[in-house]
Amino acid sequence: MIKKWILSTFAFILLFSLAVPPANAAFPDVNKSYSWARQSIDFLADRKVIAGYEDGSFKPGKSITKAELTVMIYRLFPDLRASEPKSIPGIPKTHWASKVFAEVYSTTWPIYAADKQNWLKESFSYSPDKVMTRWEVMMVLDALFSNLDLYMDIPSDKSIMQTLAKTKDVKKKILSGKQYDIWWKTASTMSPIVGVDQNNSSGIKVSSDIEYMKAEALHRFSKLGLMVMDKQGNFYPSRMVTRAEISTILYRLYNIYQKTPLREPKIDLLDIIPSDADINYIYPDSGVGVDFNLYTNKAGNKTFYAAFDPNYGEKAKLVRLKVESEQVLDLNITVNNVTTLYTYEQLTDEANPVTFSTKDLLYMKFKIDYKARYPERVTKKSNNDVMIWVLGY
Repeated sequence: MIKKWILSTFAFILLFSLAVPPANAAFPDVNKSYSWARQSIDFLADRKVIAGYEDGSFKPGKSITKAELTVMIYRLFPDLRASEPKSIPGIPKTHWASKVFAEVYSTTWPIYAADKQNWLKESFSYSPDKVMTRWEVMMVLDALFSNLDLYMDIPSDKSIMQTLAKTKDVKKKILSGKQYDIWWKTASTMSPIVGVDQNNSSGIKVSSDIEYMKAEALHRFSKLGLMVMDKQGNFYPSRMVTRAEISTILYRLYNIYQKTPLREPKIDLLDIIPSDADINYIYPDSGVGVDFNLYTNKAGNKTFYAAFDPNYGEKAKLVRLKVESEQVLDLNITVNNVTTLYTYEQLTDEANPVTFSTKDLLYMKFKIDYKARYPERVTKKSNNDVMIWVLGY
């Protein structure tokens, strides 16, 4: 277990004093061994994000705590401050960084960046004086900058899994059904062990949304050059982050931040779709089927929503309508208030499928009014099961 490094009040004053070195001043201990970090250190020092010690040194090899990281983020990214901050569990009001913790982590759902997480109960806690590892720094930054369009196009699942597979020292724990139930109770984004599905024959696949968040962060930070693995494929997830390293990471992030617009805040579809609606999330190669028995429901309607979640995963670009039935149906299908008559022949035509573009759409509302074309064929002994599919591509 990592022994916590607790700053004294005196050490804190030295570490984060506003009396920073003048512009371009070289810290004597930022020598040739740290030449790779000199520009980043000078940049942050000039902006009063981090300071040297009273003796003029910088101590580039010294590790950082959660509180120190949070203060640096607070100072470097003033936009990342909540207008209505809330207290953060685990941070005493008497802690020197309590105000900063409240303002920074109230900009996201705080559980994402917490040190202790219980997803089943949605409870969490922070450890401000905890020494930070590379993995923890990555996950904290990924949580805080989730509304920043840092990552350009949303990466495909395949590319994310490829990065995870290539990273040798990030452990992949294969989980069976029962093991997953146990794993879920203690799952944490701060753990550099990723749970994967053992029943996947096409390659590595994560076992839950939490594991996906971890794999996605690893891929994004690698592709952006914020935190990368070495030539041997090692990320060093459990290695403590030094003052020189965090200066470099934040400097790189700042440069991307300056050139990148903010995304629209994450959208909760439940805010714009009726709370009692049947919502089905559609992604590529996934879909939803609406089933009924034509004998007991000879004519009627079904209403449901196909949602294209903009927050997570790869969005479906097209949706296709398809019907599977031994009976012949004619259907009036209303999609976003536009009603069209679709015949059984149209909805079973594999060569010319009925499709809709999802461009710029968050969801589609489907109302399906169906009627048997030959009601005399609908008997108690006939096959009357009907499945109407909405499939993503």
